Amino acid sequence: MIEVILDASQLEVIEACPRKWYYDSICNLTTLRTNPALTTGTFYHTVLQFYYSQPFPVTDHLKPTFEYGKLLADRGYEPENESNRWPEVRENKEFHLTRLRDYLIRWSHEDEAMRVVAVEKGFSYLLYEDAEKRFILEGMIDLIYRHPQMGLVVRDHKTQSRAYDKYPHCHQALNYLTATGGDYFEYNYIGLQKAPSPANFWHSEPFKPGPGVLDQWKRDVLRTFMEVYWIKRNELEVGTAPLREDLYARRKASCQTKFGMCQFHKICEVPETDPLYANVFTAYKEKERRWKAWS
Repeated sequence: MIEVILDASQLEVIEACPRKWYYDSICNLTTLRTNPALTTGTFYHTVLQFYYSQPFPVTDHLKPTFEYGKLLADRGYEPENESNRWPEVRENKEFHLTRLRDYLIRWSHEDEAMRVVAVEKGFSYLLYEDAEKRFILEGMIDLIYRHPQMGLVVRDHKTQSRAYDKYPHCHQALNYLTATGGDYFEYNYIGLQKAPSPANFWHSEPFKPGPGVLDQWKRDVLRTFMEVYWIKRNELEVGTAPLREDLYARRKASCQTKFGMCQFHKICEVPETDPLYANVFTAYKEKERRWKAWS
């Protein structure tokens, strides 16, 4: 039995460029420079996890949540004692604490209407199984709650320094709705931009897929899983042989996004036959933890 486990991020990477997936998940590489946006996002996710895990009414927990945010900004992530976990937050502590305070005040009234079902909830969803393989979708949901008008709502927090909205029919939204049977999905945007008006700092728009959308999405994702399965099977056949071009194709249309170049473009720019190919890897380091869907 071969078990293939993927989450929404992995599906997006594989479909965009298999070679990028190879460097990211199989070679377990990352750039030497860390991305401050990732550490900032973790800070807000951690504070909101604390906030939405408190008993209702939430207005009783606005001050404790803010104090918890100050503690994290001052001391770092205490359970793991990682002094460099949120460097961008500590460098701009007053800005982020002000944004956190305003967020809590802005949403406290609307939050009173929700009834929290789960916070930071991991899931495994069996997509397909036969005698030789099993395909599993996994993920970690930021917040699941019941709303008096919308029903079961699945929410994902997004911090952003640019004012843009993610496409609602993306893998993450449809994955979470499929796994939970939710009625609506919503991105909860926390704007970190300094210039726009406060109206652009926070917003969320619930999304409900039309009839047949989830069924079609599962069929599409199953084809992606089949591609991954055959890649893994080929890996078993070639063993430790050198990387073969036909296993992890380069899709050059994915090299550049609206926000910059793929982080692995330096490796792809050098042919594998070039003597300097191995030297390019010095611009990268191995990630501390190998990818797991729930991490």
